[in-house]
Amino acid sequence: MKAGWLAGIASFGAITLAALISPNPAWAADAGIIQVRASGTVTAAPDTLELRLVVRQTAESLALASQRADEIVEEAVAALLEAGVEEDSIDSSHFWSGPEYDWSRGNGRYLGETVERVIELRSQSIDAYGEILGRVSGLRLHRIDAPEFTHSNREQLELEALREAVRVARQKAETMAAAADAEVGAVQSMIEEPSQWGPFAEGREIMFQSATAAAVDAGPSFVAPAIQLTEREIRVNVLVVYELSPGN
Repeated sequence: MKAGWLAGIASFGAITLAALISPNPAWAADAGIIQVRASGTVTAAPDTLELRLVVRQTAESLALASQRADEIVEEAVAALLEAGVEEDSIDSSHFWSGPEYDWSRGNGRYLGETVERVIELRSQSIDAYGEILGRVSGLRLHRIDAPEFTHSNREQLELEALREAVRVARQKAETMAAAADAEVGAVQSMIEEPSQWGPFAEGREIMFQSATAAAVDAGPSFVAPAIQLTEREIRVNVLVVYELSPGN
């Protein structure tokens, strides 16, 4: 049984012919492998808005701080509903309370009791983002976090990209094998690398964050921006090893 290596470099990959040393008689003495790395991509515009509104109130008693925070939460939820957000996509159950101290002078001066409520929304009313900011900008919110624009069908998109990557891998292997007068056989191994989600168009996240900050600063005078979302690229990489045999 002989062993040898034949290596060739192509612009899109590397091909390796190697004799397999194996006691299994099913393997031909001159069989080898070909290893390729390929990518599959799909593009899709986000269809889901995720946003957090934070309410924080401090008062001389826990009951009073809680009452004030609850009033603001009610106002915020009403504003979200008026903006077209679905009621079942709003979660205002997150609650925290505790004493508040001023440590600026190092003595820990007691300020009162603090209650923090968080309103989270995950809605497919994605086009309502500008109106949402306009309606909540006049409320006594402690903070509006930068929004996240996501995909409700993330897993499906990744599977589509994966299928494309496997198809491209086979195509690359057959192209390289043909150039080396060889034939591609069955898959020997296959590895999927972590999915990569590309960013929005350049500066898009900054625009979202700037609009959110402007809403907090401007208050009731805030003019809601027009938001136009671009598609994002979802990329999946695979590493595939095929059986390789000499051509006829």
